[in-house]
Amino acid sequence: MEDATAPRLPPEIECMIFQIAARSTEPFALERINLLLVSKRTQHWIEPIIYQIFMYHGNNPQSNPLKQAPPPVPPSKFHFIRHLFLAGVEDNQETFIRSMLLECCNITALSLWAGQGANFVLNFILDGNLPSLKRLTINLHGVPKESLQRGLNSVTHLQLINLPPPGLCSFLTRCPNLTHLGFLSIVDISPSTVTSILSSSLRPRLKVLNITSFQPGDAVDTAKRERVDKYKELRVDDARVVCLRQPVKTYAVESLNAARGLGTGIWEFAEGIIQERTRKKVAKDAEEVQL
Repeated sequence: MEDATAPRLPPEIECMIFQIAARSTEPFALERINLLLVSKRTQHWIEPIIYQIFMYHGNNPQSNPLKQAPPPVPPSKFHFIRHLFLAGVEDNQETFIRSMLLECCNITALSLWAGQGANFVLNFILDGNLPSLKRLTINLHGVPKESLQRGLNSVTHLQLINLPPPGLCSFLTRCPNLTHLGFLSIVDISPSTVTSILSSSLRPRLKVLNITSFQPGDAVDTAKRERVDKYKELRVDDARVVCLRQPVKTYAVESLNAARGLGTGIWEFAEGIIQERTRKKVAKDAEEVQL
């Protein structure tokens, strides 16, 4: 007799259906966790999707910019995490965060939105504990100078929150694979910082220099990311410099959606602007040649 519990679809089709369901469900919705309870085979299929994104807000849920509680991730599943958002980290949580990061051996993107904890997280990365890390968002302002004497070997995309630290250009030259650099701040980054970066040894391999001005407060939560024309006084003819303005909360939401593959992240948004600039320049040069 045929087993009533046996799948009626080919395994590859059934696997595809459950993976689509796991991706299409809201990341913090209970339905995602319930999908794990269907069977052992479906659990095996969708665990890498369910647990690939994790937002940790420490002991203070208010530090979560999304105002949502993240689903629990068992320590035995930390190795599935690819995108880790640390929204609230305190210095007294260093031991726990360090142990968690040691288990998160496959992280490719790490965002430390809180000011606390930046120093020990940075040193953890500099020690080579996250070899797969490609994208890092961190606040380096106030980090001791000695922590900036080493480079980020694997990081290609670096976003700095608030004002840049002293000796930034020297630190950037120690990041051999860095191609994308960004600043996220309520306070405008000084034009001298922009010019020093564009004139440093980083310039030949820099593909994107993004400067995003944050708009604080919930009154503009519904506003969209937009391009703004800043630093015109620099008179720098460099298509790689992209200036944006965005509310803090929409940045957090869009970062999460981009990690899920359901939206355009800030890097992709900036790259789209640069590609459009390049297209227009090629078209203009072609017209001038024809004339």
